[in-house]
Amino acid sequence: MSSSSFKLNNFAQPSPPRSIFFLGATGYLGGQVLKFLGDKYSKTPASMSIYALIRSPVPERLRQLQTLYPNVTAIEGSLDDYDVIKNEASKHPVVFNTASSDHPRSVEGEFSYMPLIFCLLKAHAYPHFTATLEGLKTYSLSHPGDPPLYIHTSGLGFTSDNARGQPVDEKDFKVYTDVGLDLEACEGYHLDCDKQIIRAGKDEDVPIRTVIVFSDLDLWVERW
Repeated sequence: MSSSSFKLNNFAQPSPPRSIFFLGATGYLGGQVLKFLGDKYSKTPASMSIYALIRSPVPERLRQLQTLYPNVTAIEGSLDDYDVIKNEASKHPVVFNTASSDHPRSVEGEFSYMPLIFCLLKAHAYPHFTATLEGLKTYSLSHPGDPPLYIHTSGLGFTSDNARGQPVDEKDFKVYTDVGLDLEACEGYHLDCDKQIIRAGKDEDVPIRTVIVFSDLDLWVERW
């Protein structure tokens, strides 16, 4: 996990969030996060409200989310809806993004020949990502001294050695650590978005507290 190096000494310590804007709540990772929040916070007297972006907020889908976290409100829209995402991100002190960093358009062009698992490792600054940062900037400007928090899930694709199943000489191994990790000096998957988040987190004029969570890639053999 990596966070910006921006110093927050001049700001008050954040109080528990009143609300969260959540992208990706209906996905696997988002559902796990929502369940964790539900187990930990939903029964407290000051339970926070979660506003989840949902493409088709039919009653059944909303009920499923509310089994994980009761105080969920559906915001109708998709990752293409720039204005919806920007508007919601500007209202809340915390934004979670567990949606795929990749938009379907990323599967076009140079990556169209690759298997889906590799297509999902390529990220660009798509509308939902840009809209989120713009909305957070609006919140920051309207709440001086209380910058919003943006938690963004990324991936470890930039650590790939592109071995394609072939042996790699031990002398070519690279060791990564989140202590002092400089993403600006790295190359590879996901960094189009990650580097913009790092820069946003270092902006002292319009401060945003940023956290990037690097999820690992799990492969498994299913038993029949």
